[in-house]
Amino acid sequence: PAPCRQVMELLFSRLAPGPRRRAIAQVARWATTTTLASVADEASVVVHAAVNADPALVCELLLLPLLGRLEDELASAAAAGSDQLSKAQQASLRWDLGLLRAVVYFMGPHLLPSAARLIALLQSAFSIPSRDVHEAASCVLSDALAGTTSFYPLDQFAPVPGGDPEAFEPWRTKHRWAEHTPPKWHHPSDAELEFANGLVDTLLLGPARQLAAIAGEPDVGAAWMVRRGRVRALLWCCEGVLSGARTMLPDFHQRSGLEGERIGQLLDWAGARDTVGEALLALFPVIPQSDAETLRILVQTIERLMAPSSDVYAAHVGSRQVCMALTADCCENYDHTLAIEAATGAGLRPRIPRWLLVERSLVEMFRRAAAAGRAPATSPACPVAPLAAVPPTYKALVEALLGLALGPFRTEASSARGALKHALKRFPALAPALLPPLLLALVGKTEGGGIPRLADEGITPQLLERLRAEMLSSSADARDDLITEGLIQGAVSTLQLRPLFRVINRSTAAFGAASAAAVAACREGGAATTAAVTELFFVLVIRVIRTPRMRAAQMGLCHLPMELADLFNDLQNLVASAPSSEAASGGVVHWRKALFADVLLLLLSPLPAPEAAGAQAAHMLATLTCDVTARRNLAYAALGGYLPASPQEAAQQGESGRAICAAAEAALQCPGFAKEALKLMAHAHPASKSDTSASKRLEQALASRDEAAARWLGSFYWRLDTWPARPAAEQEGTYFIVSQAKLWRGLALAAPGQVLAAIKAPLQAALSGSQDDDRPATSSASEALAGLLASGVPFRGDAAPWEEWLGPLLTSAMAAAPLDLADSWALALRFGVNGLGEATGDGAARGLAALLHIIATPTAPGAPSSAVIKRLRLLHHALLELSTLQVSESHREAPQPSASSMADEDNNQHSNSTTANGHKTHSSTETAGGASLNGGAISSGNGNGIGIDRNGPGSEGGVSGGREGDTWAPAAAELLQEVLEELPALAALPSEAIQEEVARVAAAACSLAVTRSLESGTDAPAVSTFCASVQAVLQTSAAFVQQYVSGAADGSGETSQLSAAGGQTGRMEMTGVTPSVTPSVVSDEVSMEEGDRATLARAEDGFVGKNQGVVGMDQGVSGKHQVAEATQRLGFALAFLKKTLHSGEGALLRDHLLPFLPPLLQLQELKLPELQRLELASKTALAMLKYLPLASTAAASRAAHMVEGGAGAPLWTARGATLSWAQYFWFRHVFLLPPQESKCLLDLAERMLGDPKMEVADVAAATLSGFLRAAPPAAAAAARARYMAAVQDGMASHRLKRRRRKDGLADGQSDSAGGGMGLHAAVLGLQAAAATAPYHVPDWLPDLLVTVAGAASAPGAAGKAARATLASFRRTHEPAALLEARTRLGEDRWEAITEFEGGREGGFA
Repeated sequence: PAPCRQVMELLFSRLAPGPRRRAIAQVARWATTTTLASVADEASVVVHAAVNADPALVCELLLLPLLGRLEDELASAAAAGSDQLSKAQQASLRWDLGLLRAVVYFMGPHLLPSAARLIALLQSAFSIPSRDVHEAASCVLSDALAGTTSFYPLDQFAPVPGGDPEAFEPWRTKHRWAEHTPPKWHHPSDAELEFANGLVDTLLLGPARQLAAIAGEPDVGAAWMVRRGRVRALLWCCEGVLSGARTMLPDFHQRSGLEGERIGQLLDWAGARDTVGEALLALFPVIPQSDAETLRILVQTIERLMAPSSDVYAAHVGSRQVCMALTADCCENYDHTLAIEAATGAGLRPRIPRWLLVERSLVEMFRRAAAAGRAPATSPACPVAPLAAVPPTYKALVEALLGLALGPFRTEASSARGALKHALKRFPALAPALLPPLLLALVGKTEGGGIPRLADEGITPQLLERLRAEMLSSSADARDDLITEGLIQGAVSTLQLRPLFRVINRSTAAFGAASAAAVAACREGGAATTAAVTELFFVLVIRVIRTPRMRAAQMGLCHLPMELADLFNDLQNLVASAPSSEAASGGVVHWRKALFADVLLLLLSPLPAPEAAGAQAAHMLATLTCDVTARRNLAYAALGGYLPASPQEAAQQGESGRAICAAAEAALQCPGFAKEALKLMAHAHPASKSDTSASKRLEQALASRDEAAARWLGSFYWRLDTWPARPAAEQEGTYFIVSQAKLWRGLALAAPGQVLAAIKAPLQAALSGSQDDDRPATSSASEALAGLLASGVPFRGDAAPWEEWLGPLLTSAMAAAPLDLADSWALALRFGVNGLGEATGDGAARGLAALLHIIATPTAPGAPSSAVIKRLRLLHHALLELSTLQVSESHREAPQPSASSMADEDNNQHSNSTTANGHKTHSSTETAGGASLNGGAISSGNGNGIGIDRNGPGSEGGVSGGREGDTWAPAAAELLQEVLEELPALAALPSEAIQEEVARVAAAACSLAVTRSLESGTDAPAVSTFCASVQAVLQTSAAFVQQYVSGAADGSGETSQLSAAGGQTGRMEMTGVTPSVTPSVVSDEVSMEEGDRATLARAEDGFVGKNQGVVGMDQGVSGKHQVAEATQRLGFALAFLKKTLHSGEGALLRDHLLPFLPPLLQLQELKLPELQRLELASKTALAMLKYLPLASTAAASRAAHMVEGGAGAPLWTARGATLSWAQYFWFRHVFLLPPQESKCLLDLAERMLGDPKMEVADVAAATLSGFLRAAPPAAAAAARARYMAAVQDGMASHRLKRRRRKDGLADGQSDSAGGGMGLHAAVLGLQAAAATAPYHVPDWLPDLLVTVAGAASAPGAAGKAARATLASFRRTHEPAALLEARTRLGEDRWEAITEFEGGREGGFA
C-alpha cells in the first residue's frame, strides 16, 4: 500500500550513512539468499525505498549480485534445453526479476555501467520458454525504460533545514522553514537517453521485425504450435518497451499537412510506432482464433501502442512542469508566516510534512497525464482531431480490434473493446466511422461478408434505408446460427461504449439508424442474444437525454427531420401488424419488436401533424386490448400524455388534439372496448399479488428487462407529471395505479359523450360481487371511477349520471370495501378531488362538493371500527389533497407569535388561557358551545375534553375562507369545519387503531386550517383551542404522575397521598378543582382551565372519581372505566403530536406544539401500570419534538425558558429528560439564542451537577461537556478554574474532617466548597471539561488531570467519578496523545494519574 511505501522511503532516507549502509546490506543479503513468493510485494517495497535513498549503494550491494545471480540461473535454464521450466526454477526467476524491477526504476545514471548486462539478461529471459518469466521480464524492461526517461523528485524525503536528519516530522507539524526549497528533479541525461534508445532498437524494433518475418512465412499456420512460444515472447518484449516509453516515443506518422506540434518526445525513433503497428497487423490473420492467450497479449500490446501516444500532450515534460508548479509552494516562507502571525495574533497554521506534499503533487501529475493522454479532448490546448488526421496505421489497428470485438470469443472481445474505448477517447472522430459496421453487425450483417471496415462517410441515407428495410423484414424473425448470435452480442456490447453513444444521442441520423437496427435485432434468438438486445434497448432509453422531438423543438423546427419522419412512418406500419399476444408467432411481427417499436414511437411523438397524432393515438388505444403487459403499460403512459389532462386543456386543443379526441371517440364506440380494456387492466394488477411493499419490489426486480425498459421509459418520459404531490405514509402498500386513472380521465375529457355509456355496465359488473373475491377487478374499477370523477364529466349539466348511477355505485362500493382496500378507495376519491379542485366551471364545483359531502358524512351509530377507519382514511387523504391545492401559493413559514401571546404564555397567572393568536378559550362551565376534555365521553359541546372555538373573529366558524376565485374553497372550508367539530367525538372512540387514524386526521386538519389562515391573513382559533386542550391533557397527566411518584416515594402509599391531596383541594372531581401540585411541574406556558382538569388518580384499592373522595374496591368498575378514558385521552394526545411532527407540519404548527414540551418532559419513564403501554409513545413524541424547527430567536428563547423550568421538576426522570433534550436543542439552536440565555443554560447544566439523583448528575455532566465545547474560550476557562478550585477546596475539607474524626472531634463543616458546589459536582464538572478534548491534549488538560487524580482517593461518588474520568482519558486518547501528556506531566505526576485504573466503565467522548 502507498502509506507503507512512503514510510519505508522516509525511514531509509533519514538514516545516517553508517546505519543506512548496514540496513541496505542486510536487505541485499536477505533478498539474494531467499525466494519467498508470498512476500514478493513487501520485498519490492523495501528494495524500492532503499534505492530511493541511496542508489549508488544499492547498485554496489544489490544490483551487481542480483545480475550475476540471474545470469547464472538463465544460463542454467538455457543449458537444460527443456521446453518447460520446473516450478522451482520459475519461482526463483520470478523472485529475482521482481527484485530487479524494484531496483532499476530509481537507479538513474547508476544503471548505465550495467546497461549492456541488463539488455543481454533481458534477451536471455525472453528466450526462456516460460510465460511467467516473460511477463516478469516485460515489467523489468518497462520500469528500466520509464525510470531513465522520467522526471521525479530526488530530495522528496529531505529533512527540515536545520532540523535533526534522523527525526521524523509528525503528520501535522508547525516547523518554520527558513527558505523556499522546492524539490530537486531527475532530468534524463544524454547517456540515459542513449541507453533508452538502445532498448527501443534492441527490444522493440528488433522483435517487431521478427514478428513481421514470422507472419510472412508460408507455413506459419501449420507450424503455429511450434512458433507460438516465440511469438508470445516477442509480444511481451514489445509490450514492455511500449508501456515504459509512454509518450517519449514519437507518435504514428500522420498524413501530409496534418502534423501537429510534438512536445515532450525524447527518443529519436520516428516511425517506430508505425513499424510495430504494421508487424502487429500482419500477425492478426496468422494467430488462430482458438489461441486466446496469444490474442490477449496481442491486444494488450496494441493498447500500449495506441492509447498513450498522444502527439498533443507529453505526460512527462508537461507533468513535470505541473508538478514543479504544485510543489513550488510546499515550504512556507519564514518572513511570510511571521507577518501573518503578527497581523492576526494566531499561531502558524498546521502543516503537512514536505515529503507528503510532494507525494500528493506526484499523484496529481500522474492523474493529469493519464487524463490528457487517454482523453486529449479534455485538455484545453488540444483541439479535436478530424478523421482525416487519424494515422492510417492507427485506423488499421482500430479495424482489427473491431473485428476481434465482434468475434465469438468473449474474453478476447472484452479486451478488444477496452482498447477500442481508449482509441475513441484519443480520437473521438473515429466514433461516427465505427457506427455503420456496428449497426450492420447488430442486424447480423457485415459489409461484403468480411472483416468490418471503418466508414469514413458515417451514417449515409443508403445505410439508413437498408436498416429500415431490415426492420420491416419478416425474415428477421428466423433463428440465427451461433456465429451470427456472437456477432450481435459483440455489437451490443461495443455500442454501449460512451463515445459511441454520445454520437447516437447528438446526431439525428445516428439515432434513427441505431433505433432501426435495434428493432431489427429483435428476433427469436438464443437467451443470451435476446438479453443482449433488450439490454441495448434499455440503455438506449436511459441515455437519451433529449428526445429527437425535444431537440427539434429547441431548434425551432416545426417537424421532425426527414430521416426520423420516415422512421416514424415505418414504425407505425410495423406495429400495425403486431400480434396481440405473446404467444403469437409465424408471419406476424414478434411481440418484442412491437414493444420496442412502441417505445420509439413514444420517443418520436407526439407529432404536430393531425393525421400522425390521430394515427398514433389510435394505435395506443388499440394496444389497451393487447394482452402483452409491457405494451399495455407503455400505452398507459403514452395516452396519459396524449389525452387532455384537464377541462381547460380539452377546451383549448388544436387540430392535433381534436384528432386525438376523434380517435378516442372511435375507440369507445367499438363494442366491448371499454369492457376488454377494464378487464385487461386487472390482469397482473398488484392487488392480485401479496399485499406488501416488499413483494412489490421483488416483483419489479424479477420482471423481464423488456417490461423494465417500457416502465422506465414511461416514468422517464412523463416524469414531471407526478401525483400525489404529498403522498401519505401509508400509501406504500396500496394498489392504486395512477397511470390507469389518468387514462380514464383523459378518455372522459376526450370523449365525454361516449365514455359514460361505454363504461357503465363494466363498472357495475366489476363492483356487483364481493370485493374480496376479485380484488384486481375491484382495484381497476376504482381507478376507472377515479378518472371519471377527476374529469368532472358526470357532474356537467344536470349531473344526471352522478345522481342516477355513479354516485350510488361509488357509495355502495366504498361501504362494501374490505379494510385493506380502504387506502385504494381513499386514493381514488383523492384523485377525483385533485382533478375537480384544479378544474373550473360550475360542474367542477358541484362535483367537488358532492365528493366532499360523501367524505364528511359520519358513520352510523354502532358502526364497526373498520367502517370508522375507512372513513378516517378518506378524510385524511382529502385533507392532504386540499392542502396540496393550496400550498402552491401559500407561505409555509409559520408567523411569529405576537407580543401579547408571548406575555400571556410566559405569565400564565389566570384561569382562562389565552391562545397563541390572542383569543380566549372558555371552560365548559362558561360556554355551552365549547368543547373540553374532562368527562366520560368526548364529544363537542357537552363539556368534554378536546374541543374547538368556532367563533373566532375574522372567520365564520373559526375557519377562514379560501382565496377569491377558488371554486373549491367553500366546499373545502365546510369540510374542514365539520372535521374540526367531529374530532373530539372521534378521539373518544376506544380503539387504539382508530386513535392513530384520528390523530393523523387531526394533524392534516390543523395543517390545512393554518395554511388557509396564512393565505387569508387571518387567525386560526380552532387550531389554537384544539392544541390547547391537547396540552391540558398532557399537563393533567403530568400532574398525576408527580403525585403518584411522590406518594410512593414518601412511603405513605398511594391512597394516603391521594387522600391528602383531596384534603387540600376540598374534593377532587373530574370537572372540579385542580389537584394540588408543585407549580414547577405544570407548564407555565398555557394555564390549565378548571374545566379541562382530568384526574388520572390510581391506587391499589381505590380511585378518585367524579364527586367522590377515595373510591373503594366496591366501586372499582367505575374507577377502572374512568382510568381507561383518561389513559385513552393521553394516548390520543401523544399520537397527535407524533403524527403532526412525522407528517412534516412542524413548521406550520410550531407555536402550537412548542407548549407541549413541559408536560411531555414529565411523562417520561412511566411506571404506572395503566400508563406503561404509553411509555414508548411518550419517549417517541419527545424524541420527535427535538426536530421541531425553531427558526426564530423568540421561539428558541421560549424553548430555553421551558428547559430551565423543566430542570426544576420534582421528578428525577423529568430532570434527566430535560437535560437530554437540552443537548440536542443546544446543538441546533445555540446560534439563535442571545448571549445571556446561552449563559443561563450553561449555568443550569452546572447547577444540575449537584442533583441528588446520580443518573441526573451524570446526564448533566454529558450535557455540560457539549455546552463547554460551544462556549467562548474565556467562559470555558473560567468554568474549569471554578471546578478545579472547588475540587481542591473539597479535598482539603475532606482531609480536615478525617483528621478531626481521628482526633475524636466533630466534623465542623459540610462537604460543600467553592461557592456551594459539592465535591462530587465539581469532579463531574472536571469530567465534562476533560470530555471536550477526547482525542488531543490541550495545554490545560494535564493540570486538570492532576486535580482529578487528587480526588480519586475520595470516598463515595466523588472518588468513583474521578477514577472514571481518568479511565476515560486513557481509553479515548491514542498512544501518541498519551505520550504527549506523559511528557508534559513528568514521571511523578504521570504515575499519580495512572495509579487509579479501576474506575467505572463509560465516558463522555
